[in-house]
Order: sequence, then C-alpha cells, then structure tokens
Amino acid sequence: MKFAKRLLIGVGAFALAGVIAAVLAPNTAHAVVSTLVTVANPASQPVFTMGVDNPDQSPLRFSSSLTVPPGVGAAGDFLFTVPAGKRMVVEFVSVICPIPASSGVGVANILFTTGENVSQGIVFHNYPLALMKSPTDFSGVVIYYVSQPLRLYSDGSAFDSVGGTVLLTGAAPQNGVQCTYEVSGHTANMP
Repeated sequence: MKFAKRLLIGVGAFALAGVIAAVLAPNTAHAVVSTLVTVANPASQPVFTMGVDNPDQSPLRFSSSLTVPPGVGAAGDFLFTVPAGKRMVVEFVSVICPIPASSGVGVANILFTTGENVSQGIVFHNYPLALMKSPTDFSGVVIYYVSQPLRLYSDGSAFDSVGGTVLLTGAAPQNGVQCTYEVSGHTANMP
C-alpha cells in the first residue's frame, strides 16, 4: 500500500511540474519552435530550393507538337534549341499520337533527334523510342505513345537542338496526324 501511495504521489508531482513548466515558459517554447521554421536566410546561407551542390543546373520541361500532313508518311521538326553555353540533359520523353483506327494507318517509329554543330558540319543523332499502342477507344481512335526515361546530352552551340520524327505505316489521313512531345530534364552551365 505504501508503494502505491508513493507511486501516485510521484506521478502527481511529475504532472504538476509539467503544468507549471507549460504555464511559466510558453513563450520560450514557442520561440524555439518558430526559429526552426522561420525562413530568413542571408545570401551566404541559401534556402535549399535547388541543388546547392550544383547551382549551375536549372530544371527543363517543354512540350511541342509535331504534325504529319495529310497524304505524307513522315514528319520531323526541331522542338527546342539548346541555349549557347548550356548543356541540356534530357531525362524523360513522352510522345502521344492519336490516329483514327478507320484510317488504317499506324505509327511505325518515333525518333528523338539531337543535332550538333561539329567541324564537319551538322551531325544528327536519332534515338528510336519504345513505341506502344492502345486498343481502339470508344471514339474509334488508336493512341500510339511513348513514355520513356533516358539520358541524352546536347551542348549548346550555334545549332545544337533536339527534335522529333514520326514515321507512319502509310500516308497520314485527311486531317493529318498531330503528335505531342513532352521532354523533361535540366540544363547545366558548360564547363
């Protein structure tokens, strides 16, 4: 019985001490917490909003359309020019090409292209992407698509660009084929 009485007195004293501490020192406790979340950093100690270990990098995302005109079997175009003094690192590409199933035409190949200006002239590098095909949807459209992680580099100079090419299995239908390219990655300052 004495043990239970002592235990109850000890627990009560501990609870009373907690209440007294909360009443006497609330401002101190709030000040400690607020200093942990206040964002007032000087330029010498930046807030972590980008890779502080590599501030030369900037995120990159762009979207562009590519149209295969009616009666034509392929189209290509440049989608983005790499700024001079920058290196573009492409990390993900997605392409969507909806085509009416009744046209009997499909997508044979989708390429991602980089062009670079070298001493011999302009050199193009074509990278075939893994093509997939959806079933015909309720409106009679088949969607050809690519959703692919990759890692490509293109250095900014007089002509360095990235682009896309769509090759069809036949001539594009009456309204043509409109494909949308989405590209993401980052740019970095050239060394």
